[in-house]
This record gives sequence, structure tokens and C-alpha cells, in this order.
Amino acid sequence: MVEATHKRILPSLSALRAFEAAARYRNFSNAAEELNVTTSAISHQIRLLEEWLKIPLFVRSSRPLKLTEAGAAYFNSVTNAFDRVSATTRQLTTGTARETLSLSTMHSFATNWLVPRLPRFREMHEWLDVKVSTAPRFVDFKKKISTWPFVTEQVIGRAQPLNYSSTIVDSWYAVQNY
Repeated sequence: MVEATHKRILPSLSALRAFEAAARYRNFSNAAEELNVTTSAISHQIRLLEEWLKIPLFVRSSRPLKLTEAGAAYFNSVTNAFDRVSATTRQLTTGTARETLSLSTMHSFATNWLVPRLPRFREMHEWLDVKVSTAPRFVDFKKKISTWPFVTEQVIGRAQPLNYSSTIVDSWYAVQNY
């Protein structure tokens, strides 16, 4: 005999994905690009979600988009739920729920700036292992990772060129292993 369980009351997964991306980017166009849909589709999904919840999630008059108080609380909840589903999926498919961020930087930068900030970063991103290696010069990821399978690099910021230990620094890169 099957035991009766409570029925989950959930909005559309498509609407939740659209909301999470729009809230994260604070922009419907960027959310649409990430989800490979039109900006109109994102707007429609958000409107359906707000109607389903019977509360506004965004303040419509501001640019960039601003979340209402309820929208911010819902965003945190939805993001945490998606993170848990993602971690569990990763654990089931790869045997580990943790991801690794590998950084390569100069020793002086790691010692004076990066390492003192790592404990706070780790508290905020408990699911992420951070590996730091130091080198006398910066790694050129565009040359190095072309032969690494399932690894991508992405510029995550640009700085005004500055002279740092006789090396010109003009980009920060993130490398993600899939």
C-alpha cells in the first residue's frame, strides 16, 4: 500500500529559472541570453510567477532591476534550492558534490592580498575547494588550457594596467573544470 504524502506546491520550474537568472543579473536581457530565450519570454515567466505568488518580485521603475523585499527573500531561497539540486546532481554523476577553483598567481599577491581573504570567501562558498599555486609570472591561460579537457577560462575582470613586480596585469581569469 502506498502511503499518502503531502503534495508539494511549486510554481513552474521555467518561471523559477527565469526569476533566478533575472534576479542574479538584475537584468532581463542577460537572463534571457543565459537561458537561450527572448527577453519577452523572461518577462512573461516573471509575470506568471508574480501572479502565481500574488506578490511583486521586482521594482519595475528602477534600472538596474531591483528586487522587492519579498523578491530578495525568495531569490535567496530559490538560489539555495538550485545550489542544493546542483550539488546533489554533481555528487550523483561524479561522486563528489564539491567543485574546485584553481588559482595561479604571484607569491606576493597571494601572500599579501589573496590568502587573508580566503577564509571569508570559503565561508561564503562552502561547496567550493580553492587551490592556490604561486608562480614567478602569470600563467597565460589562452595558451595553457587549450589542451586541458573539460576546462574553460573566462576573463572575470579587467583592471587598468599596473606594474606589479615587473609584470603588467590587465586581466583576471577564472578557470572552471567541468
